[in-house]
Amino acid sequence: MRRILLTLAVLLAWTCYASAGEIVVKIPVEEYQSIKKKLEDMETQISDLENQIKAGAGESQSFSTSRLKKMDKSISDIYDTLDEVETKSLLDRVNIGGELRFRMDNYQVKDFDEPGMGMFYDSMTGSWNTTPTATDERNDGNWSSRFRLNLKSEISNSLTFHGRLSLMKNWADSMASYSDDTMRSHRASGDADLKVDRFYIDWAPKFFLPVALTIGRQPTTDGPPYEFKEDRERQATYPALIFDGEPDGLVVTLGLEKITKLKYAGLRYFFAMAYQYDADTQFYLDGVYKDTFDDVKVDAVFFEAELPKLRDSLLVLSYIKARDFFAADPAMTGSMATVGDMEIWGVHLQLRDLFGSGLDLFGSYGQNQSDPNGKTVTMNGIPFSMMDGIGRAQYVGLRYELPIHFLNLPKIGVEYNKGSEYWFSFTPGSTEIFNKLATRGTVFDYYYIQPFNKNIFMRTGYTEIEYDYTGTANPLVMTGGTPTDYEATWGKKPKFSNFYVLLDCHF
Repeated sequence: MRRILLTLAVLLAWTCYASAGEIVVKIPVEEYQSIKKKLEDMETQISDLENQIKAGAGESQSFSTSRLKKMDKSISDIYDTLDEVETKSLLDRVNIGGELRFRMDNYQVKDFDEPGMGMFYDSMTGSWNTTPTATDERNDGNWSSRFRLNLKSEISNSLTFHGRLSLMKNWADSMASYSDDTMRSHRASGDADLKVDRFYIDWAPKFFLPVALTIGRQPTTDGPPYEFKEDRERQATYPALIFDGEPDGLVVTLGLEKITKLKYAGLRYFFAMAYQYDADTQFYLDGVYKDTFDDVKVDAVFFEAELPKLRDSLLVLSYIKARDFFAADPAMTGSMATVGDMEIWGVHLQLRDLFGSGLDLFGSYGQNQSDPNGKTVTMNGIPFSMMDGIGRAQYVGLRYELPIHFLNLPKIGVEYNKGSEYWFSFTPGSTEIFNKLATRGTVFDYYYIQPFNKNIFMRTGYTEIEYDYTGTANPLVMTGGTPTDYEATWGKKPKFSNFYVLLDCHF
């Protein structure tokens, strides 16, 4: 019995102060005193019992059994207390949170085809159809679920870890949708596996200038102004119109607040790998396919700051260049090649709770310039290459908090975006079933947010898209061709409409 007490005492001492390098685990004084008192009481009980046994006090068997049961309960209580202390110590070092979302989409597509590509890939027959026909389709109830597990750990004063695991799936779905490494935790799939949405460290060492390094899977999904529609704080670094995906890379941030006199001013350099060929087998050396394609690398520079006298405002200036864009036949029956480079410039401005009015506003502008290298990708005998042109897009919106307190201050919002003939953006990670910010056409988006408490809200909305040109979200065109004007060629424009309801819970 004394060995048990000695073991408990050692565990207590280790729990109160355990050091391994910089790791120190502490507990409140009152918890330490509580455990210590329980140990002292048990030691007294054991000493009394041992004295009775040695003196042959004639204690009855039932009385001895009763005393032993009490001691067992005391030991159990101490272990329970130690478990609580261990749990609190863990949570002091790693903060864990969760998100659950359930969504139902009811959408319709009218007059849809892709004549500008000259053909479309028919997954049912496994071949390219060169004479597409207009299609009307609808889905009266696409149900989906999303689960996220958020992790954060303050490793030291200058080093912080962030992580998020995510599961996104359609209800009762047994077939995975198309996804690649830049969208796999934001697109619905048929499996029920958690995927890594983001994991990175922020390291801000002491330096003569304020500087920080962020390395890992970057926080670059659901960026500004998506926090308005998501009814939460800013979730990502870069404006959603320009970049929305899951890249692995590194970011160096230089604080410029003292130099510019602008609050939260900072300059960021961003480097990421958008595609790195390894075939998951033996073909991982650069020389194997060097004449066919290179790794796709992304360099970017961002400046952001809060505007003077406009609290919680945000201004972001963006420049991105993707080198050696890679393209392949999705049917895997044609060829693959590096087809060129792409540059994107952008400016984003948003104002939160303007002058205390409950009104939020935002506006984004983007412009892209493609630089084809002349190489082609052959699909069913037809050559495709990177488009050659300048694209533009605008994205504006507002959200207003209704002063209705008995409804927990609900919000209404409207968004509008329009993309031109050659518009292209790095937004494969859109959580919507459609990539609205990549649209070569016009989008109207309306929504209503009903909070129930600080942890759960409902959002219902309606989205309508009208496509002006073919090739949305695709940098390729038939070699020598251009994106096709739907109305000028076919006399009508494809339309997409969606009514949805979602329930979001975070804790």
